[in-house]
Amino acid sequence: MVLHGASNQLTLTVYDAAGNETHKWLLNTPEERAEVPLELIERLQKLR
Repeated sequence: MVLHGASNQLTLTVYDAAGNETHKWLLNTPEERAEVPLELIERLQKLR
């Protein structure tokens, strides 16, 4: 899981164990953040 960008242009990318991109989400608006599974949001909050 990699978080890219500045605070107003965030992209969350998830990779599998082999390093292949599996999912990508934009995180710039409440609507975009709502599409991200809650499990990933919780993991990001723990990393802060």
